Order: sequence, then C-alpha cells, then structure tokens
Amino acid sequence: MQVAYTSKNGLQLPESMGYGFIDPKSIVETDNQLTANYVSQISQKLVHAVTWDAGGCQLETFNSNGTRSRLGFNRSLQKALLYDAINWDLGKDPLYLEASNAITSLGNILVMYPGKTELNYYPAGKLMTFILPVKQLDEDYFRFKHGLIGNKLAGLFQEQKGHYIEFKKELTIQNLYLVSFIVSMAQIHAAAKYFAESGIIGPNKPDRLIIDDSDSMRTKHMRVFTTNEGDGYYALLFQELTNQNYSNVIDSFLNTV
Repeated sequence: MQVAYTSKNGLQLPESMGYGFIDPKSIVETDNQLTANYVSQISQKLVHAVTWDAGGCQLETFNSNGTRSRLGFNRSLQKALLYDAINWDLGKDPLYLEASNAITSLGNILVMYPGKTELNYYPAGKLMTFILPVKQLDEDYFRFKHGLIGNKLAGLFQEQKGHYIEFKKELTIQNLYLVSFIVSMAQIHAAAKYFAESGIIGPNKPDRLIIDDSDSMRTKHMRVFTTNEGDGYYALLFQELTNQNYSNVIDSFLNTV
C-alpha cells in the first residue's frame, strides 16, 4: 500500500482507495480528527470522504452527481472500506457503471458485470483482472508489459499458454497466450487507457481486452462468446489441451454453444 499521509497518531491514509485517489489539498489534521477526500480519475469528482478520530472512522461514498450513496462507520479506515466494499454490486453500482462506460468507449474492451463478489481488499475495495489474448510473447508485448507495470498501473498475475477455440461450420483451435494483470478499482480506467493507446488490443473480438472481478475469475477455465459476425461461437481456454482433457474440454464447449 502506498501511503499518502501519516498523522501524528499514526493514522495512515492510502494514496488510492476504493474508486478514487486522495486529494492532497483536502487532508486536514487537528488535535483529535483527520479528514480527507478521494476523487475519481474519471469524473474528477468526490467519491469517498473520510472522517477519522478517536471514536472511529466514518466513510462516505458519493456518486459522481454529488448524491451520497453509502455511509459507513467502523473502528478504522481499513474496516470501514472493507465493510463498504461488501455492498458493491458490480452490475448496479453507479460508480462501477460510470467506469465501465468510460472504459468501453476506449476501444475493443469487454467489461464484465459480476454483481456482488465475496473477496474484498484494502485499500482497493475490489481487485480487477485484465485478460488479454496474445499470439506471442515478443518484444512489443514485453515493452508494453514493462510500461504498464513500470507506471504502477497494474501488477502481472500470469502469462499462461491457452487456446482460441472457434465453432462456425467446423471446429478450429489455435494456440495463444492468455496474459492477466491485477488492477485496483481506482486504476481501472487509467490502465484500460494505457492498453488502448498502446495498440496491443486488436480490432476483433478474439483480440479484445476483457475486464472482470478477480474473484469471479478464480473458477473460470473457459470463457465463451459469440463471433464478430454472430454466425458462431468462440472460447478462450485458460489451460493447455492435453490428450487427457481434450474430450472433456471440447464437449464442454460444444454443450455451451
């Protein structure tokens, strides 16, 4: 966690939290209270307000139109944020919907809406997984990866061999790499913008960036989608096909479509 401010009593404010980044000018410390605001990188408006004193920590969450959506109180900022994140429905939450709309306007990017998920993190609230199919791990890819991580927009989760499976009139299978990065909720728009501006995302569905909650991705070994033309289906398989699993994987794909 990157700490933006530490009070005289040792209370720490993270640089980013939940949906926003701290506004350094908003930090006010008195003898018995610490307050600060967190601002969205997308709307540049207040998303979280922190009021922390000896009695505990109050966390207010605001929509970008200025209305307060949630109010929580707990013994510490960490506990207040984690309890707040329990109520995030990543399918209805206005702040998440605002982020997803801004992200999909950047290019060939699919943002998933997993609803409420079990795992919560401090100070991120939720961690998102960015998944990108890559045909080869070449110099262009490594240059992109080093820039993404070097700019502290994401952390590398894994680079794994997988497959692109398509079914139109017949079944075709291609080898590829499925690379995954972990991104905090506050950073998802900035990270997606970096992906889009790098040129690493292709124009067609199989080459698109997929963004999903990291909790939702734990149990998914295959994602199935419709083709660009709508005349068939394709799947991204997050494992290698072997003689032992080939029949089960292909049967699962064909039963899905």
